[in-house]
Amino acid sequence: MLKEFKSMISSLETVSSTNKKKDVIKDHCDGYATNKKLLHYALDDTKMFHITSKVCKKNPDLEMQNEMNLFDILDRLTKREYTGHDAIALVNGYVAQNKEYEDIIFRIIDKDLKCKTGASLVNKVYPKYIPEFDVALAVDFKKQQHKVDFEKQDWGWTRKLDGCVSYDTLVEFEDGSLKKIGDVVENNIMGNIKSFNTITNEIEYQPILSNYTEESDDETQWYEIELEDGTKLEITGNDRLWLPELNCYRKVLDLDGTESILKD
Repeated sequence: MLKEFKSMISSLETVSSTNKKKDVIKDHCDGYATNKKLLHYALDDTKMFHITSKVCKKNPDLEMQNEMNLFDILDRLTKREYTGHDAIALVNGYVAQNKEYEDIIFRIIDKDLKCKTGASLVNKVYPKYIPEFDVALAVDFKKQQHKVDFEKQDWGWTRKLDGCVSYDTLVEFEDGSLKKIGDVVENNIMGNIKSFNTITNEIEYQPILSNYTEESDDETQWYEIELEDGTKLEITGNDRLWLPELNCYRKVLDLDGTESILKD
């Protein structure tokens, strides 16, 4: 199973054009259902394994011998049937039994095949095979060119669910300047701000696309998080933070205080 998949990834690493990559995928997946399925598990962002190769390698003493195949392990990690040390031991046990494929196993676990091949490319070969999602962005209603006629048109509303940070939270612009997020919103300041690309694991500066404020109410749960370096964050419970060791986002209200949080 892993021998064929490793061969495909190696071939994808050696070609750069989209058409050649599509040919490699087709050649290695047509007739090889396992290769196609492993691509799905590795590139489908709805399947999160909640663990990384880094944390597994940091705990080599944790090892669980088991008879599961890789798909069984990935399914159990996705469903969180194994978490914490048990998850680490489960993965390390499988790697120990398949040592020659350690690198490719960890690439799958990290959801980073390191061959510049993503879901959109695979879907060009097998349409709609792997789920893809567009980010829903907020737009200032007052600036809309086409207003909704509330008396004549059907309309709906939904509460904003992705959380907020406090007015004084600092954001860094590409020129190195720091500004309070409240000032950025109130003065409609635009520009490129520091962000983290969870696919490439690199710091990037991305443009602000829109901004708006949200008034707190009695139901809003605010949390203060203090990091080991003394940094404090004021943030709502439904906002999400990136946990690099688990390679996933997690809502603030679901944190237990033992997690490592990405901060730059």
